[in-house]
Amino acid sequence: ERARAAAMGYDDPTCENVEATTVSFHKCLKEILSRVKCPWAAAIAYHQVIRLLDYPSSGPNKERLGIMVASHNEDTVRYAIQLMKEHDIKPEDKVVCFGQLLGMCDHITFPL
Repeated sequence: ERARAAAMGYDDPTCENVEATTVSFHKCLKEILSRVKCPWAAAIAYHQVIRLLDYPSSGPNKERLGIMVASHNEDTVRYAIQLMKEHDIKPEDKVVCFGQLLGMCDHITFPL
């Protein structure tokens, strides 16, 4: 990515290090989870995605926002759970799911 960005003359789209990656991931989590329980914010996000991806805009779950927290970082999983509590997002709402590659940090998501 860095070589391509340099060759094509645009800013490097990658994070400088693992700490910057975590900060970026947490910022995205905070933004998305703040919108999950807010119907108008979810609707806006939904319509933005529909326009970008040219998906059909009908069906029983239209305008429903959800996220998969795919991380091997235990602190990130704890942060996501903390944000869920702050935004009153319950597991039974079925808008947040967690996962990692099988065999990598399974101990983090098995209890979830």
